[in-house]
Amino acid sequence: LEALNSIPFHDGTNPTVHVLQHEPVLLVIDDFISEDMCQSIMNAASSTSLQRSTMGMKEVESTDRTSSTLWLHEAQCEVPLRVVAEKVARVSGLPPTHMENLQVVRYLPGQEFTIHTDHSNYFNDMECRGRLATCLMYLQEPTGGGETRFFEFKQNVIPRKGSAVFFWNTFEKPGCTGYDPQSCLTVDLRLRHAGLPVLEGEKWACNSWIHPIEFQAANVRGVP
Repeated sequence: LEALNSIPFHDGTNPTVHVLQHEPVLLVIDDFISEDMCQSIMNAASSTSLQRSTMGMKEVESTDRTSSTLWLHEAQCEVPLRVVAEKVARVSGLPPTHMENLQVVRYLPGQEFTIHTDHSNYFNDMECRGRLATCLMYLQEPTGGGETRFFEFKQNVIPRKGSAVFFWNTFEKPGCTGYDPQSCLTVDLRLRHAGLPVLEGEKWACNSWIHPIEFQAANVRGVP
C-alpha cells in the first residue's frame, strides 16, 4: 500500500487507506481519484449512450442488476484512465496490461445490483482467466442510498466521490503459497456484495477488474 504514494501523480489527491478486513483483504481508499478526473470520466461516458447493465459471460439483462453501463476505452478519456490504471496497479501489484477497460456504471433512484460476486468459476474458461481482483471507484455520490454492502462482514461502504474499494475475488492471489497465474481461480464467497438501491440522486461508479495474466485481444468484454 505504501506504493500508492511512492511516486506523486500531481493530480491533487492524497489517498488514505482504511483496512476494513485483513483476511480476506477489503480496503477503502479515500481521495483515490481527483474530482476533476471523476468529472472527466463521467463526461466521456455521457458522450456515448449507456446501455442497460447485463450479467455473466452471456451478457443477460436481469432484475438483479438494473443500472446502466458503458465500457470506456483509453482513447475516449486518455489521461484520467491512464492515471486510474497506474493507481490500481500500485494497489494490486499487477500492471495495467492485466486490466479490463474501465466499466462505468450509473444508478438512478430505485436501481440496484443485488448480492453477487465479481468472479465466477466459469470465468476460468476465458483466455485471460478470471477476475482476480476488483477496484470499485465512486465517481458521484447519490443524495441517499447506494451503499456497497459486504454481507459477510456486515459492512456498508458509503459511496463518496473519488474514493475506491479494493478486494481480491478469489482464494488464489499473488503472494499466496503455490499461486500460479495460469491456475484456475476459486471464487471467495466471503466477498459477496451488493450495490444497495439508490434512494435519491444519481450514483456513478466505475469498475477496474484485474486478471492474473495479460488482458490482450481475448474475445471477452472490455476489449476495444
